[in-house]
Amino acid sequence: MNEIRKHVFVCVNERDENNPRGCCSSKGSLEVMTLLKRTIKQKGISDIRVNKSGCLGCCEKGISCVVYPDSEWYTIPNEKDAILVMAKNIISGEKTTFNLKAVNQMLKLSFESTKEIFRLQEKIIGKI
Repeated sequence: MNEIRKHVFVCVNERDENNPRGCCSSKGSLEVMTLLKRTIKQKGISDIRVNKSGCLGCCEKGISCVVYPDSEWYTIPNEKDAILVMAKNIISGEKTTFNLKAVNQMLKLSFESTKEIFRLQEKIIGKI
């Protein structure tokens, strides 16, 4: 197995249609994730992995995505050209206009809030 240089997570979370936050799934996130994954694979890039994820906490802003180890957060437009630009920029390491800096500031996403997310996940998993 190749060493993974970047790991891209795209939210495919589903919520009830009446939930005011909405959900990434209803915005076509699975199709977006699939196109992003295929584009990177077709370019012969084997050290970037693209996977679906559960809720990343920004669904109301659009399809949420995070790239590690860069800790870059994005809202991905469900438009083929935009997805291709994003794939190119993930590969090259350039920043895109889809970066969620404003959302990061609004939600104050930080190491502490990430730890809180993991704490909650552990609590949920512990109940299973």
